[in-house]
Amino acid sequence: MFFMKHTLTSLLTITVTLLVIASCDNSTTQPFVEPDLSTVSDPYDTTGVEKVSLDDDLAYYELEEGTGSFKVESRDAVALFITARLQDGTIITSTYTDGRTTPQTEQVASFATTGFRRGIIGMKADGKRVIVSPPELAYGDAQPGSINYAYRNETIIFDVLIDQILIAQ
Repeated sequence: MFFMKHTLTSLLTITVTLLVIASCDNSTTQPFVEPDLSTVSDPYDTTGVEKVSLDDDLAYYELEEGTGSFKVESRDAVALFITARLQDGTIITSTYTDGRTTPQTEQVASFATTGFRRGIIGMKADGKRVIVSPPELAYGDAQPGSINYAYRNETIIFDVLIDQILIAQ
């Protein structure tokens, strides 16, 4: 009786283990689907707008100052719309992809690039800015195999609209 109970327990353990291993099969993974970029707006027009140069070749164009008395600080979270492009206009990413109409909410300190983080400091709600980030402040330190590695030598243009500033407490 003991032997039979022990054998059944072992068989059950082996069966469960095999099922777990079989469920790890990646052959049924969904293929990569290209994002729908048709809903991404055209690049912001900077014609006639003064370029503001910051340190390290970072620059921005203030298209609309925005409203309110609060300005984005590094400790804040923001709800914003953003489109990142290469200088030739190729879209890298956008909050408008696939027809999305809600802003992305993120802590300023958690944005991927130093240039973007520094470029939105001082913006107000409803403010629109084009940030021009050199490679070393964009994806210049991207590691091989990372999603942004292909852009490591590229200047990145960020079109930004601040929807809301969520003041840090």
